[in-house]
Amino acid sequence: MDPSPNKNLHRNKKLRKDCYDRNNSRNRDILTRAKASHQLADYEELDTEYHADNYEDFIIDQLDKNDAQNAIDWLAESLDKESDNLEAAMINESDTSKASRKKV
Repeated sequence: MDPSPNKNLHRNKKLRKDCYDRNNSRNRDILTRAKASHQLADYEELDTEYHADNYEDFIIDQLDKNDAQNAIDWLAESLDKESDNLEAAMINESDTSKASRKKV
């Protein structure tokens, strides 16, 4: 192979930078790096390894999940209370209207 500039695919600065950037982005990709080093059996394994290496992110994710679950539970509880209050109000209104009909 002739390394002379005439045979170079990337003849200008813009093309060389584009090639360099694409190569660097491939090297930064965690999935590609794991595949290249034969350390990846499946995607779930990669996710587990990521959390094992970064405890702070794992703990933050768990706290976020707990906060979300607590918010969902609170919302469900408040909707149940609101539903019970509405049902009680409808029963009370029904009883009041029956009593007023009997008086007439």
